[in-house]
Amino acid sequence: MADLNKEQMAQSLVTQANTIRREMLELERKFNEKKEIFLKIQGSLETLSLLGTEIPPMEDLSQEAAAPAAD
Repeated sequence: MADLNKEQMAQSLVTQANTIRREMLELERKFNEKKEIFLKIQGSLETLSLLGTEIPPMEDLSQEAAAPAAD
């Protein structure tokens, strides 16, 4: 009987790991898409700046990046 519980626990853990792995891969894909867009925007801003356009300062988000994630 104890072996069955261990097997059920193992199956449950594998299922959870697979689910989390899929979620992490999706988050990574979304992150990479956003990063690409951000880099394109930064390049556009740099070009505008080189052409003499005054660019307003961006927000300083360094404090938000250092804060622990809320669950």
